[in-house]
Amino acid sequence: MNELIFPYGGQLVELMAGDAHREALLHEAASLPALTLNPRQLCDLELLLNGALSPLQGFMGRADYEGVVADMHLADGRFWPIPIVLDVTEGLAAGSRVVLKEPGGAFLAILSVSECWQADQMQEARQVYGTDQAGHPGVVFLDSLGKYYVGGTLQGLNLPSHGDFTALRLTPAATREQLAQAGHSRVAAFQPHHVMHRAQFDFTRHVAQENDAGLLIQAIAGVAASPDHFTRMRCYQALLPHYPHGIAKLSLLPLCPRPAEVREVLWRAIVARNYGCSHFIVGGD
Repeated sequence: MNELIFPYGGQLVELMAGDAHREALLHEAASLPALTLNPRQLCDLELLLNGALSPLQGFMGRADYEGVVADMHLADGRFWPIPIVLDVTEGLAAGSRVVLKEPGGAFLAILSVSECWQADQMQEARQVYGTDQAGHPGVVFLDSLGKYYVGGTLQGLNLPSHGDFTALRLTPAATREQLAQAGHSRVAAFQPHHVMHRAQFDFTRHVAQENDAGLLIQAIAGVAASPDHFTRMRCYQALLPHYPHGIAKLSLLPLCPRPAEVREVLWRAIVARNYGCSHFIVGGD
């Protein structure tokens, strides 16, 4: 198989527990306090568990969070543009363990809390989103969060469940394997929000051919399925045969967008790299 670009940080950090350890963790989870996640939090958790947010080991602690907010660097100096924290409405005790659940009740992961702090969300708005003006999409996003942030490591039990397009919801490891088996060593990622039009089709085809690369169309699943979700996905599926044979692959990316302009673009490029992509096509504005 061809060698793809290595994941960000050197290796995929997959946080799912192995089979032997998983049974013991499930038994422990039944006795732990539980936190049910909303759709936005489920997106972040899934990307952490499957390795798409490598090299993160879990939700950021305060030092990592403050470094990312201030100058887009983790505490160890590595570049990272977007805070990845678990927001809650009430503080959690450092050293505690909490089971994270989806609304249906399934256990997803055990969080070992390293610290919990009250966030300065106005400072985060100014640094990450460029303004603290009411009504700005970034400020609206932060206003929807709980006022406390929790950091800690994760032990994955199950990935969030999905009832739609399950064959397209591949992990970074599985995607990398398929891309390599298809003979690609270079892959361009494109992450559309809407139905692709002819100019986008021609441009993505040109980029792939010009760079002797495959093309990975990573459709953004978003926080919740929009009314046109199935239409969009079927349009992407109908478009694939129009690319030259073997070039294009479609996947569904459970990513919750942040209206953070350049920071968000850089973050998405890191995610795409973890899925095996060496090139990134910036869409929109």
